[in-house]
Amino acid sequence: MRTHEEGGPADLEERGWQALATEGAGAEFYREVLDDTVVMLLPGGLVLDDRAAIIEAMSGPPWSTYRIERLTEHHPTADTGLVTYEVAARR
Repeated sequence: MRTHEEGGPADLEERGWQALATEGAGAEFYREVLDDTVVMLLPGGLVLDDRAAIIEAMSGPPWSTYRIERLTEHHPTADTGLVTYEVAARR
């Protein structure tokens, strides 16, 4: 199921995965699109809220395959976007 607005946060997330699967493109993509105030909640309770550290983490080797499932976009307030999904990825 894909429930999201064209050009919204879920589209950015899909473009982010495309960048992460392209040699050298991940960090540059996130450097361009991440807000100064960012929070990423990951499995296992991992919370990333340091923009520079997130960008650095996105500079690793590219993913060779990925599949996004159950991608949804939520807007709890007019200026907040929340993206949830499941992903299976392999390097």
